[in-house]
Amino acid sequence: MGFPRSTKIEALSLAARHCCVCNRFKGVGIEIHHIIQEADGGSNQIDNAIALCFDCHSAAGHYNPRHPRGTRFSPDELKRHRERWHAIVAAGQVNAVTGDAYDDIYVRHLVCTSKGAAEDLINCNRDSIPFSYLSIRHNPTLEVMKRIISDECMSETGLAHPNHDHPYYSDTALHQKEFLSKYQEFNGHPQRALQEKDFEKDGIFPSKFYQELVARGFPAENLGKVQVVDEACGGSRSLAVVRVRLPSLVFAEIRNTSSKPVLLASLMTRESRATRIFSRMDDWEQGDIVELELGNLRLQPGEATLIPEAIVLGETDHDLLGTVYDESQDLNSEQFQCLGYRDADVQVDQYWIHPSERVVGVVTRSAGTLAHTSLHAFDPNRCYILWRGWRCGSCPHVYAQRKDGQWQYLGEALNEEPGNNCTSSFHIFDDTQKILVAESDFETSLITRIKVDHGVVVTDLTLERGEIFEFEIEGGEVLTVEGRYEAVLTRPVSWRQVRQNRSLRFAFEAAMPFHLKNSN
Repeated sequence: MGFPRSTKIEALSLAARHCCVCNRFKGVGIEIHHIIQEADGGSNQIDNAIALCFDCHSAAGHYNPRHPRGTRFSPDELKRHRERWHAIVAAGQVNAVTGDAYDDIYVRHLVCTSKGAAEDLINCNRDSIPFSYLSIRHNPTLEVMKRIISDECMSETGLAHPNHDHPYYSDTALHQKEFLSKYQEFNGHPQRALQEKDFEKDGIFPSKFYQELVARGFPAENLGKVQVVDEACGGSRSLAVVRVRLPSLVFAEIRNTSSKPVLLASLMTRESRATRIFSRMDDWEQGDIVELELGNLRLQPGEATLIPEAIVLGETDHDLLGTVYDESQDLNSEQFQCLGYRDADVQVDQYWIHPSERVVGVVTRSAGTLAHTSLHAFDPNRCYILWRGWRCGSCPHVYAQRKDGQWQYLGEALNEEPGNNCTSSFHIFDDTQKILVAESDFETSLITRIKVDHGVVVTDLTLERGEIFEFEIEGGEVLTVEGRYEAVLTRPVSWRQVRQNRSLRFAFEAAMPFHLKNSN
């Protein structure tokens, strides 16, 4: 049946022919939308009507709370937009403008996945962040983020850092079948779900953060698993690998893109109704919309502020980092960072942690005019991601084991340009008992000769990614490695190659029971 003509005229008059969501004047390019569809029992009265432009009408559509990752406007959100805009019109605070005159504010969701980047972002170490921002909002979510960073939950390598003092790592000389026979908790299978004890002080992955999650109802078995694999680095020994839902930090970035100062009056956020510390991503859009005052925070042209929104627990085997790159920069000779946009269509099995401050919009004041800018719901498949990785083409790494059992990193060998023959020399400690040379990246090390002093240990050695060569020594002062390396990839050109940047020395050390000391 639709709205009667009198209702449409009243709705257009109340909105001054502006869209109640994006607040643009649209003239004839505007429609009257049922907040609750007639098929769902919605009326044709004015209290169920909202004026929307064509774009926002398309985004509203028929709201379905069961849609797995829908970002359409809910009825409650539409009502909030309508009430706020009608109040602005009634107060005479609207300037009749057209086109993009209200495009003063740009808002986006930003996900940080790397520990180092998260520390710099939260501590406002702006020199190492690839975009400018003025401030970060201090809220309860930020405090949880700080705890996660201090608890060493986040990763620089994409791998969980296990406790190498755990008994599993004292039996790395065992074959997989021998390992599984000794540790009955695996029931003969090469993997098992994580248990509550695994997060305790002496567990394989000690963490106060994960302990709290389990204590407050998150099933330990849903946080990850322990896998036992035949170690791929040149031997047949067993290796326990921890795969856990690693946390990522979600922010809303609010930027003034106009040529004049803008005041941030308030945030529109979703109020949490959860009784537990965690919720599934499907529930991101649940909760009433509430207004949080910002005290007219002033943003000069180009300035931005960050709002900590939530902590997201990813999947154990899901690559959240798949991005189409926008910007990248070198941090040092080994490490770089990228700010990219993820655009994917995959089902996600993720959770977000409370407290949260899920931003749906921001109210601004500029030149005496109030405006409301909406933000679509956070979607892990479509968001900006800040991450740090390790450069491809890193040379083979050399380690020395001393008589106390501790390993020490000696440095990179053959660290010239790919394909160039060169010689690398290392001082050997008096109590060195073993040397290990590891190729940890997507490249091939072609070693023509390894010597200890003047004695030749091996010739014509080839190491592919994940392979090692180790040998015992007695005495000696200088280790010499001669040869070259050939890089398969020098830098990723698509998201499918991201993991290759995250597989260098630090990931290798995290996965190996090295007990490294003085590593640099």
